[in-house]
Amino acid sequence: MDAHTFYVKGSALNRQGASALLNPEFPTLKAEMESAIKLVGAENDRAKTRGKPLYCAPAKPDMTADQLLAEFRRIPQERRRKITVRQAWREIAIRRFPC
Repeated sequence: MDAHTFYVKGSALNRQGASALLNPEFPTLKAEMESAIKLVGAENDRAKTRGKPLYCAPAKPDMTADQLLAEFRRIPQERRRKITVRQAWREIAIRRFPC
């Protein structure tokens, strides 16, 4: 999924509040983000073994939906349309959790 589609759908769900959990789009977006976090985390682990981690997140990073969407919003729309959620998360993690 491209990052812009994720951002638009995620923003719409976020506006629904708690009822977003009942929206059929929710599991898809959740799985997309979980996959991106897992894959970028593995990439970071490989970089750590070389002594150059991509980012240094706390053991359990705490980010709300509002904060996550704000980070996606920081990526220009045209660029969000061209990158995947994984690529966007990599950029966000590096920016948000510098070493």
